Amino acid sequence: MSSRRSDGSSRRQPRLLLTGCYGGLGSYLAHILIAQGWRVDGIDLATARRRRLPAGMDVRHLDLGSASNLPSIVVNYDGILHLAGFSRVGDAHSRPLEAIRANIMGTANLLEAMRRAQRPPWMLFASSLEVNTDASGAYGLTNMYGLTKAASELLSHRYAADYGLVVAAARIAGIYGSPDDNPDKVPLVFALRALEGKPLRVAAGQRLMRYIHIDDVSKALISAMRQLMRIRPPAFCVLDFRAGRKIGLEQLARLVCRKAGATSPIESFTLPASRELIARNLTLQAPQVSLEQGLAELMLALRRADRKATRAPRRRSGTI
Repeated sequence: MSSRRSDGSSRRQPRLLLTGCYGGLGSYLAHILIAQGWRVDGIDLATARRRRLPAGMDVRHLDLGSASNLPSIVVNYDGILHLAGFSRVGDAHSRPLEAIRANIMGTANLLEAMRRAQRPPWMLFASSLEVNTDASGAYGLTNMYGLTKAASELLSHRYAADYGLVVAAARIAGIYGSPDDNPDKVPLVFALRALEGKPLRVAAGQRLMRYIHIDDVSKALISAMRQLMRIRPPAFCVLDFRAGRKIGLEQLARLVCRKAGATSPIESFTLPASRELIARNLTLQAPQVSLEQGLAELMLALRRADRKATRAPRRRSGTI
């Protein structure tokens, strides 16, 4: 399979399949990539909000969670930039089954299509800083959104190792900077309300967040894709976007007001307490049957079954 890296694909215009192409980051990247000479086609839901895409870009309207024709699609591309799926903690919490289907099954279907390809493309997919791993790489629990992204990473790692694929997970911080962002994104909400002189509402006691500008995310993803083009399979890579600034929401609100030259009041409110569970160990009885005893009883049962089958009368053929 390593021959796929020596077919000249790095010397011609790379052909890229961009999932989630109507999204804020997807549409932003599509313009940059095509301007740089990439040949880009897209996949997104027919019901997605359609942001403006470059002229001539071919877009298929597919649900990756259930699409059956992906194997015939992915073979036409050098690489896949997979940005489709749920990208918000709150959305995954309120619609967990949809998040599981979109994030886990959507990624799994792409991986399976790559596995079945004779010359599989590489894939870079959007993970999240909500994925929690320790120093040894073991995954921990965060929230439903983080769980779906962690499961996607684990699947990708296994597919890469077992089937000779090149896959990378980009653990991205909160993206800001586009005026065409999701309307409920915190930095955009704060900026719009500050410009209108409206109060900025901040949830009390929230953790610090990391934010990274959309230009920096785009440059990093493009750099990562160019590196993946030169990596021989199998490989699983992680890009950790922790360079974004870490800031509390109240501090962010004050910074936005200062940059807007606004005097909007900052109001604090309390979110419902989150529920965290610690796994409980149940007490089990110690095994009573030794391996020797169990095997002896199994042999006895098999001999009895064999003798019973030998004594069973044969059925006569014909009709009465």
